[in-house]
Amino acid sequence: MLQRIVRHRILTVALAVAVFVGLGLCLNAFTDPVYRAAVRIEFARPADRTPWTGQLGESGGYQSDNQSFYTTAELLTSHALLDRLARTLPPDEVDQAVQRAAAGGPAALISGLLHGDEMIVAPAAAGNATLSDREDLATLGLRMMVSVEPLRDTRLVDLKVEFPTRDGALDVADRLAGLFVRYAADQVAAQDTIGLAFLTHQLVQVERRLAHAENDSNRAGAVGAAARAHVARLEEAGTGFGTALASIETDRIAAGARIARLRALAGRDAATWIHEPIEGEVMEALRHALVDVKTRIAAARAIYRDRHPKRLALEAEREALEAKMREELPRAIAALEGERSVLAAREADLRDVLSHNEHDLGAADQEVERDAVREAERKADQDLQARLLTAVADRQIEFRLRTPPARIVDAATCDADPVRPRKALNLAVCLLAGLLVGGGVVLLGPPGPVAIQDPRRLEEELGLPVVAVVPRKSLEQQG
Repeated sequence: MLQRIVRHRILTVALAVAVFVGLGLCLNAFTDPVYRAAVRIEFARPADRTPWTGQLGESGGYQSDNQSFYTTAELLTSHALLDRLARTLPPDEVDQAVQRAAAGGPAALISGLLHGDEMIVAPAAAGNATLSDREDLATLGLRMMVSVEPLRDTRLVDLKVEFPTRDGALDVADRLAGLFVRYAADQVAAQDTIGLAFLTHQLVQVERRLAHAENDSNRAGAVGAAARAHVARLEEAGTGFGTALASIETDRIAAGARIARLRALAGRDAATWIHEPIEGEVMEALRHALVDVKTRIAAARAIYRDRHPKRLALEAEREALEAKMREELPRAIAALEGERSVLAAREADLRDVLSHNEHDLGAADQEVERDAVREAERKADQDLQARLLTAVADRQIEFRLRTPPARIVDAATCDADPVRPRKALNLAVCLLAGLLVGGGVVLLGPPGPVAIQDPRRLEEELGLPVVAVVPRKSLEQQG
């Protein structure tokens, strides 16, 4: 009995293995072969310095250089390049690409729905599609066939193309690599042309400005020299006016101080006038005479008595001098006020003249500044012209000496054996799957019709005595 159970389970596992191995053989037999062709392309590193002037270029750091490299590598699978490739392929290869896109499965269908493209996923419908639809399908199929693999720490990439035929894979890989190399060269040439045209336009504009500036240079130089001479004369005149104004202002302030002093003397006793000098020639002469009289009076007091005629005569002379000084004091004040008025008028006139001079000086300075600005602009245009000439020459020579942005290092190569289907791997996987499925069925499935229900039959089959039998009812009661 045990042999029957073992035999039954072995047959189950063998049947599962046979089914899966058959599936693997069918997969190997009915799967179309796929060949893989590879082309190695090298991307040139941007030059650090320009070939003509040796100036530093615009190349960035390591990270930006890698980013630019990977971005350029991804252009190999761009829609525009693949669409151009689809237009150059022979009809049979286009049909292969269309069939690949039509058999793309759910992923292709979902992609078409997301992009709003009414893709035809059935091969029969693909054959009846319009020319535009066939080109779109061919481009989609080529995108599924093409892959790019950058080589680590190099500027090389492997362009890989998977195609149902070996010759087709080689042809598509060579065509795509050639198209990309020409496309990259055309892009660089277009950029150089645009940049050169811009630099040439700027150079023409600068040369026009310089020609206009050269026509006005002689007149501008003469005007500038006259303006500078006029500024020098105005500055010299302004210095003289300022000095005269300061002197007159000082005299006016001094006259005011003298007036204030005379008015202060008018309120004092005449006996105190001899102790300080008095402004004015007449008043100062009277003061000296008064001092002389008082000196003689002091000397007479030591000689003569109080009522002596000599002393009386001296006292009378003193009183006459003091009276004359009192009469002369208002006239002196009036004379000083007149002098101060004249000084104030002259000061006002000088201020007006100085203001006009400063206004003329400001206008002349502005003219000199404008001339300096024009000269600075002319020099800046000359410097810009020299730099533009250098840049144009640099672009023209760099265009001839530039390394191609991309070049094919190795032409397309393809192994004689297809990369898919992998027959040995498919059989090994199917064999392993059959063993797993058969073992799972044996372990998890029911015991089958070979199960023994009678204890006596079990003793006969096994040759062993049955010690006890657990009643089913007791088991149900315990449950």
